[in-house]
Amino acid sequence: MALEVLHITSHDSRGGASRAAARLHFSLLNIGIKSKMFVQHKSSNAPTILTENNFFVRKINRIFSFIDTLPARILQKNINNYSPSIIGSIGLVKKINKLNPDIVHLHWVCNAMLSIEDIAKIDPPIIWTLHDNWAFSGGCHNMQTCPNHNHNTHNCETAFNSIFKRKKKAYLKKQDLAIVSPSKWLYKLASKSELLNDKRNFTIPNPLDIEAFRPLDMKHARKIWGLPKDKKIILCGALNISSDSNKGLAFLKEAWNQLNDPFYELVIFGNDKISKNNLGFKGTVRFVGRIQSEKDLNTLYSAADVMIVPSKQENFSNVILESLSSGTPVIAFDVGGNKDLILHNKNGYLVKPYDIKGLITSINLTLSNSNIQNMRNYARSRVEDLFHPDRVAKSYEVIYKNLLNQLSHK
Repeated sequence: MALEVLHITSHDSRGGASRAAARLHFSLLNIGIKSKMFVQHKSSNAPTILTENNFFVRKINRIFSFIDTLPARILQKNINNYSPSIIGSIGLVKKINKLNPDIVHLHWVCNAMLSIEDIAKIDPPIIWTLHDNWAFSGGCHNMQTCPNHNHNTHNCETAFNSIFKRKKKAYLKKQDLAIVSPSKWLYKLASKSELLNDKRNFTIPNPLDIEAFRPLDMKHARKIWGLPKDKKIILCGALNISSDSNKGLAFLKEAWNQLNDPFYELVIFGNDKISKNNLGFKGTVRFVGRIQSEKDLNTLYSAADVMIVPSKQENFSNVILESLSSGTPVIAFDVGGNKDLILHNKNGYLVKPYDIKGLITSINLTLSNSNIQNMRNYARSRVEDLFHPDRVAKSYEVIYKNLLNQLSHK
């Protein structure tokens, strides 16, 4: 009898967590596991991705999503970084229990997808892949952009303390809950946290379709994007890169304006309506907007000499993984799970956190490296070895079966 898994996440394509969840879903299908997804916002036509079909329920859920952000708005908090998860989608828990999969696999479930209390009401065993700090915090998703975060207790010392208490109560009720962290950094935090230290904790990286992201001819890729042949192309990008302070665009701007090299061109993706004038960038900077297509992303990575990811915090960056799979070296701060992906001076550079001079030095080293092709080749081969979708899917299959076996012997 085939194993049946149901993934729960907010979107099927928008945002890093949703993209990672969808990639895992399709990877599991490829190795013969009966996998489905249930999302609030469906973009694809895949029949294995489910969503709410009732028009009026969808509208109400959107209202709920706004209401769920009100505590953060009232307390003047960053609504992108705080989730009280007071409200869940109408009837979602009933739908999950009616489908009765062997495993419910949670991903990003905030903004009125599931309330904290809903988690304890799910009947099947749960595997929860963490994509940030929220599952074990007092409300924040990202510790680095939370001004009230206590790094010793992983708690937010604000009115969001009640969120911590609600989680503790819900997690105690849901004993058949196991945690997967994509990076060693997040695994360490989760497994030592007050909320999750008594759960089964594992670390498994996110998968990537290595055929969708593969090295392409640089000249051809630049022709597609209209980029010059005779310049060094520096690439940077992320969803909402200009509005999400965690993405570190301010660090990139400071480094770029100090570089001031006419032979360098900066290309930025991730927002629809931004320009170098309103962001204060000097020199030759090109903004190419938001990119949804993996094919377009692949050609853009392949057109670049180096990818910069200046985030304050990253768990397991899809952008870094995609760039490396495309054969493009990456420079990032040595934060979070970046060292799981980047081997210093092998497939890119890890810079001391928020060190602008170090960022500039690493950019110059990469762009002047006479053995850059070796770095590009290693970037690709390491992704093939460690992050192949079949390898990741089989690691999850082992955890699914072990959890079910342990529960059956109780």
